[in-house]
Amino acid sequence: MGAAMVDFIVAAQSWIQISESNGPEAIAEKIVAMLDGEVSAQDGIILRP
Repeated sequence: MGAAMVDFIVAAQSWIQISESNGPEAIAEKIVAMLDGEVSAQDGIILRP
């Protein structure tokens, strides 16, 4: 992980909520939720196949 990303993560800890979705089904569900407006700007979404 680069230094800039580490700096961002440290700064964003107070306002961002990181969540991880694993697998095609979970990814599809998260994408639908984003398209439906159910994901806020404070949600940091990590999608992994």
